[in-house]
Amino acid sequence: MLNKNNQNGRSTIEMLAVLAIIAILTVGGIAGYSKAMSKFKTGKVLDQTQSIIVEIRTFYSGSNDYNGLNTASAVNNQILTGNIVISNNARHAFGGEYRVGRDIDGTTGIIGDKSFYVSLYDLGQSSCINILSAAWADSAASGLALIKVRNSNGTTDFTWGNPNADLALPVDLNKAGKICANDASNIIGLEYN
Repeated sequence: MLNKNNQNGRSTIEMLAVLAIIAILTVGGIAGYSKAMSKFKTGKVLDQTQSIIVEIRTFYSGSNDYNGLNTASAVNNQILTGNIVISNNARHAFGGEYRVGRDIDGTTGIIGDKSFYVSLYDLGQSSCINILSAAWADSAASGLALIKVRNSNGTTDFTWGNPNADLALPVDLNKAGKICANDASNIIGLEYN
């Protein structure tokens, strides 16, 4: 009589190899998901910003200027509506505030009467880079006149639209990485006329 000793189990090395493959696939999946969510949020911010611009222009179409425009009046006049308004504050897809007004801070500023700002507050470095390097139209038809980026101490790090600036839109990723501070307090202000 023959004694057959069949073993159907797996060795420890084989199990470790399988676990290593699963770990690599998991890390790759998480990275891909993170990148996809960032791209989705950037697209959502671009869409929301364009909607806000259309709503502001529509509301002020009978006026010669944008006097009185600020975030509170935009919420009260239902210029800022929908899922971006939470407790009378407008929030963008990255979690920070939208502010609208006559200057980058969403208050009455010193820019011309026929222009206004839409500002995105509390942008981390990666979201700042994504938005700055997005496909903002730089044609006269869009009305985008100026883009400012401020860092945590309130100084302007970057201004597109400045006559001395030699930058085209969208800003390339390398330059955007140097412009956006490595913290969560970047502000991007978009001036439209």
